[in-house]
Amino acid sequence: MCNFAAGAELRSSGECVSLSTVCTAGQEWLLSPPVNTEPADRHGPVQRLNVSVRSETYDRLRAARNMKGVEINVSAVADAAINAELDRLEKPGVADLVARLRVESDLRRGRPYSWGHVEGERWAREVASWAEICNFAMNYEERDVRIEVRPYEVEGFSGAGPFFLDRFEAPKDYDPIAPTYVDEYERQVDDPNMGEQYWRGWLAGVKGIFEKVKEELEPILPPPPGDPPVDVEF
Repeated sequence: MCNFAAGAELRSSGECVSLSTVCTAGQEWLLSPPVNTEPADRHGPVQRLNVSVRSETYDRLRAARNMKGVEINVSAVADAAINAELDRLEKPGVADLVARLRVESDLRRGRPYSWGHVEGERWAREVASWAEICNFAMNYEERDVRIEVRPYEVEGFSGAGPFFLDRFEAPKDYDPIAPTYVDEYERQVDDPNMGEQYWRGWLAGVKGIFEKVKEELEPILPPPPGDPPVDVEF
C-alpha cells in the first residue's frame, strides 16, 4: 500500500468519508480523515465509507487542492452521487426525468431556453463590452422578457410579427431580426412563446458570465433601463 503524504489530505471542513484511491495494480492510496460523529444535518450522524476512484481522478483531486479558492467536499460529492444512483434504481426512469425537468422547469424552460443560454454566454464572452454585460446582468430579470405578436406597417407593407413588450430588448448586435432568433438548426423562429424562452435563457447566460467575472472586474453601474416600448397606431 502506498503511503499518503502527511498533510496532503483532500478534504474541506467536516469531511467524514475516507477515500481509497487506486493508483497502480495491487496498490492503493488511502485517505482517511477523522470521522465526524456530529450530525451532518437533520438526517442524523454520518458514517465512514471507503470509496475507490480511478488514478486520473485522484491526480486531478490532488492538483485541485493547490488551486486558489477551490474547495472540494469529497464526502458531499460522493453522498449526492450515491443517492442519485439509488433514486434511479428505486424509481426507474423517474429519477432521470425529474433531473432533466428540474433543470428546465421554471418559466416553461426547454430547448429554446437552453439554446438561448448558450448564445448569451457566447455573446458575453466574444462580443459584448463589460459595460454591456453589467447593464443586462444588473438591470434586467427574466420577468422583463415579454414578447407579443403585433401588426406592423413598413414602407407600404403591412403584416404581423413578434415585438418586445417590456423593458428588455435585445442588443443591437441582433438587429434586424430580434426578437426572432436562429435555432440550432439555423431556422428563424418567430413564435412568441419560444422567443420568450430563448431570450430568458440568453439573459441567464449573460448573467452567468457576469457572476464569473465580477470578482475580477469592478461592476460598472448601468444606467436605469428605459421605459417599455410605446404602442404606435398606424
